[in-house]
Order: sequence, then structure tokens, then C-alpha cells
Amino acid sequence: MKVQMSRFEASKQKTIVIVGIVFLLLIGLLYDASNGFYVLKHSRSMYGMAFGLSLTAFFAGLGESLSNYIEAKDKVSHPLPKRVFYLLLLLAALAAVGFLYWFACTYSGIVEI
Repeated sequence: MKVQMSRFEASKQKTIVIVGIVFLLLIGLLYDASNGFYVLKHSRSMYGMAFGLSLTAFFAGLGESLSNYIEAKDKVSHPLPKRVFYLLLLLAALAAVGFLYWFACTYSGIVEI
């Protein structure tokens, strides 16, 4: 059975998608601005710029969520070896996110980094 959406529901979904894309691009622009507009300077086209900014925002969000998850597990009352393990895990996770960002930007063919 096919479900019909009203015009209001369809326009509401389109508005949510457009606002989400604009928000993603603005977050990417803010992160790129803090890095000296590297993606904007080295993108080959407008599509490359939008793709690079969205990648920047996506991987920044991924790094933030990973760091918050690891930080939530770390407690001051834990013994020192366990706290060092969480610190190394945090550094490895953020290095992996940085490598994935570099790999995605370099091998996408749209953004030269």
C-alpha cells in the first residue's frame, strides 16, 4: 500500500534537507576559516568547494563525537595506566579521523590537499 504525503509534509522534508545542507556547509566554512581557508583556496570548482566543506564538517563532527565518547569513559578516580590508555585511545582515534579526512579529500579528485 502506497502512502501519500501531503504537500505540507513534502515541503517540510525539503526544508529540513535544505537547512541541514546549509548548516553542514556553514560548519565546514567555520572549520576551514580556522585553518586559513585551505579548502576554499585549493578546490577546483564550486562543487569541489561544497564537497570539501561538507567533508570538513562531517569529519570535524566525527572527531568531536569520538572524543566526547572516549572522554565520557575516563574518570579521575581510575588508576593511571587506565587513564593513559584512554589518552592513547583518544589520540589514535583523532589521528585516524585526520587520516580519513586527508584520504577522502586527496583521493576524491575534487579537492587538492
